[in-house]
Amino acid sequence: MRIIIVADLHFISDQDPAQEMVQARRMYALARPSFRELADKINASSPDLIVILGDMVDWHSPENVNYAVEMMAELKAPWHAVPGNHEFSQVEQAGEGWRFVDDYQALYVPRPAAPASDWRSVPDPAVATIQAIWSAHGVAFHNRTITCDGVSLWLMDSALSEVPPGTEEWLDGAGRQSATNLLFTHVPPDTPENRTAIFTREPYRDMNKYVQSKAPGLYAGHIQNRFSHVFTGHLHVPYVIPHDRMTCHILGQHSATCVDVDAKGFEIGRLG
Repeated sequence: MRIIIVADLHFISDQDPAQEMVQARRMYALARPSFRELADKINASSPDLIVILGDMVDWHSPENVNYAVEMMAELKAPWHAVPGNHEFSQVEQAGEGWRFVDDYQALYVPRPAAPASDWRSVPDPAVATIQAIWSAHGVAFHNRTITCDGVSLWLMDSALSEVPPGTEEWLDGAGRQSATNLLFTHVPPDTPENRTAIFTREPYRDMNKYVQSKAPGLYAGHIQNRFSHVFTGHLHVPYVIPHDRMTCHILGQHSATCVDVDAKGFEIGRLG
């Protein structure tokens, strides 16, 4: 079985009404040629499945979502995605220009436990609207498990460094399966190993945002000893971080990792 994993594509449509943002974020808006080159490599590798680790768009808008889905249609294998923080980013007009409306304090600073009906940092009406637009294109973002050829792929929502209610119990199911378990999510788990590796290389990173700071016990209680490999994105630069009986792979932006699984085990490497 061959799985291709891609992270942080940040698609921007030229048709988005926030043209000032389109120009300001031109490094992403001009990504079409590099994605087509990447798509050609992916298609040539004949994967059985493709997993996108979030941030398919640079901010949420119907135009960006439509464009992302159009671009992803160039991939010939079935693909699945987990949401990233940019799936829930929004822009607004401010005077004569545009700006991101993200509230850092609300989005990333840990807070007291919220009721299950109000768990996400983004207001529920905005979440419902965003998810409905993706869902209309057949793209799901909820926690789910895909099993194929004796391998279980666990796709987990950690878009804003938090996880949905019920995630712990869902992950515990991995311990009751004999299949090989691989975890795919946007934000790296909050572990001492991940914090140390990221801070050593990039000391300016805010760990409230760049690990699952609002789910601090998730790894030790529900991931450790259940998953052999965890694949994440979010940082845009690659890391391979060993843990006790698990390896965390943080993918670089616009790159693809290939995972080949057979009866002999795993072979993991960068595509191309």
